[in-house]
Amino acid sequence: MDYANAKPRNDVIAKVNRLYDEGHRIIIETARGSGTGENWTAATHDQLIRWRVQYHELRCGVKVVADVYVDDRGVNVEDWI
Repeated sequence: MDYANAKPRNDVIAKVNRLYDEGHRIIIETARGSGTGENWTAATHDQLIRWRVQYHELRCGVKVVADVYVDDRGVNVEDWI
C-alpha cells in the first residue's frame, strides 16, 4: 500500500483515456484510506494528473476494504486489458 511510490499502468491508462475520448463517463473509485481513515483524495488526484489519466470523478475511501469482491459487473483489470 505504498501509494506515493505507485507506478502507472500505461496500458490501463491508454484504455481508460480512449474510453474517455469516446464519450464514456470515467469514475475512478479506490479504497485508499478506507482502512486507515486517511484522506488520499488530493494525493490520488495529483497522481492521476501526473500520469495523464482522464476522468470525470474521483472517489477515495468509499470502497469497502476486502480480499474478494463479488459483483455482477466487476471485471479484473488483467482480464479487461
